[in-house]
Amino acid sequence: MKAIKVGNKEIGEASPTYVIAEAGVNHNGDVDLAKRHIREAWLSGADAIKFQIYKADKLVTRTAPIYWKVGNDEGKTQYDVFSKIHNFPIEFYKKCIDYANKIGITFFCTPFDLDAVDVMEEIGVKLYKVASGDITYHQLLKKIAQTGKPIVLSTGASTLGEIEEAVNIIEKENNSQIILLHCTLAYPTPQKDINLNMIPTLAKLFPDYPIGLSDHTFSPLTPALSVMVGAKVIEKHFTVDKTLEGSSDHKLGVDPYQLKCLVESIRLAEASLGGGMKRPEDAEKPALMMARRSLVSTQNIKKGEKITKQMLTAKRPGTGIQPKLMEEIIGLTSKKDIKEDSIFTWNMVKDPKIDVIIQARMGSVRFPGKTLKKIKDKTLLERVIDRANKIRGISEIIVATTNRRNDEAIVDHCKKLGVSYYVGSETDVLNRLVKASQEHSSDIVIRLTADNPFLEPSEIDSLIQKHLKNENDYTLSFGYPLGSSGEVFGVEGLIKVSNLTKDKLSHEHPGVYFLNHPEEFKIEADKAPKKRDFPEIRLTIDVPKDFKTAENIIDKLGENFTIDDIIALYRKNNKLFTNRKVEQEKPSMAFKKIFSGENPF
Repeated sequence: MKAIKVGNKEIGEASPTYVIAEAGVNHNGDVDLAKRHIREAWLSGADAIKFQIYKADKLVTRTAPIYWKVGNDEGKTQYDVFSKIHNFPIEFYKKCIDYANKIGITFFCTPFDLDAVDVMEEIGVKLYKVASGDITYHQLLKKIAQTGKPIVLSTGASTLGEIEEAVNIIEKENNSQIILLHCTLAYPTPQKDINLNMIPTLAKLFPDYPIGLSDHTFSPLTPALSVMVGAKVIEKHFTVDKTLEGSSDHKLGVDPYQLKCLVESIRLAEASLGGGMKRPEDAEKPALMMARRSLVSTQNIKKGEKITKQMLTAKRPGTGIQPKLMEEIIGLTSKKDIKEDSIFTWNMVKDPKIDVIIQARMGSVRFPGKTLKKIKDKTLLERVIDRANKIRGISEIIVATTNRRNDEAIVDHCKKLGVSYYVGSETDVLNRLVKASQEHSSDIVIRLTADNPFLEPSEIDSLIQKHLKNENDYTLSFGYPLGSSGEVFGVEGLIKVSNLTKDKLSHEHPGVYFLNHPEEFKIEADKAPKKRDFPEIRLTIDVPKDFKTAENIIDKLGENFTIDDIIALYRKNNKLFTNRKVEQEKPSMAFKKIFSGENPF
């Protein structure tokens, strides 16, 4: 389904349900009463307020019988009812839309004749409604479609063939901004006749268009229930006072309090639906670790002893090795003294496998294709790999690229260089890290990016040592020249974050969740020593101009250099370096501090 823009809001799959308060002619032609309806609809949380424009003589014959069962209209004709409240001057509607625009709610109407479309165009509506009874009035559909504006089409008492005909009429006028409302054309609608399962049926038959409900039931549950089966728009009859005389809609409509409750129930339904993926929810975070179990020692175990089944039991919390991995632990040798009732972690029984994962893609916004462009005789990626190979104690270097077609060149380059690679999601960087580390059985990963050819191996060595010594989940640095360091993650921590949050930002920037929830993880930020505290030096390759900086450095220092050599060169001649700031999106306040060389805590 494609999203449809109405004012500053969207109607679509990823948008909140759009709520329309249908006030009809409940204003009785009184501007003050009309403004009261507009204001109360806005205060109640509706996205739009809708009136009707008609002239009784153009709408019904003088003998047309009524078909609704609300109000005091029994025994009257439709003409009797409509002729009491109709044919308001255009100035009336101009005052209504001006007021709606002023307070911030969308105002639109249902035109019941061709002239009414002209009125709506003159006052400048952003949206049109077609009543269920006019689904076969193709001349009206055509004229509305020609405005090029979104159309809400009610489908009460119609067949699928008639709906398809109406959609085709609109589409032939090059208008594809259609919102279909399931509707039962009965006032009021008995609950047994509401047929909410028609909403997913319409969604299947018309996948390009948002589907909603025009609700004429008395039940306050119906709108929320319709959201649960896929409605993206709700239209509900609305009045500021059920005791007002005039339109029979006063009796059918909800009042401001009921509309407010209706909107709240819709928002509750939306929140209850979730994303459809089975993973631990935010409310489960405490239970995820605290209600699950870890392997726990039943006795004191000396360094060098082999782990036996009798030494192990399973207890809460679940912050250590999971009980399902008991067989993998049995037979391993303890790497340290372990006290009775200690929670087992992997560093107690084996040396961790430490891998480098380099994020690489061709689709940079500011410098497309930079990953495989050459600095002197080597590609940018090749230079990053060369520097990463100087990090001590690593088992493997893995290039994590994306499944986009233009990144196939990166895979080919890795094959040529004899470097491992992993192909995953472009936007879900966290998932790419987790999957790559799991595929290569990594315990600890050093996250680097393919645009940093001047990373300092000794700084990464220091981060690794701190990470291992203090049993951190996440270790990072700040204050160093931009592009000279990296991040160290425990894979268990990455998996935990992946399970804990669906937040887009946290999946795009893996360190965000750690920094925003320091109480849940062991995090250490390494401050650059004074001699390396130069955050103003930019060594990352972000734009074409940065290639010249890279060539300048290599011309002066050759291939074997340290960050100290680069800093000395900068202090001697900073004109060799890129002298500009690149505005980047800072995913959190903590990251913003890191970019400026400050302690993230």
